[in-house]
Amino acid sequence: MERFILWLAKVFNVTVERVVTKEVIKKVETVRYLTNGEIKGDVSIDGNLLINGSLTVNGGITCYKKGGNYERS
Repeated sequence: MERFILWLAKVFNVTVERVVTKEVIKKVETVRYLTNGEIKGDVSIDGNLLINGSLTVNGGITCYKKGGNYERS
């Protein structure tokens, strides 16, 4: 069908344009190292979390572990 349409365009001297659009979505990983300060907003960690020092929390901590979910307020 496409060859037939191209042949017709050639016979009747019609120009045919092809428009190709390509959408590329890239996921960019952001790594931030804090020496001091705080993180505002939600934080999700996939992997291990190592804390050298203390952890102060205002609110709740939710820990998802293999075998069940444990929530501590």
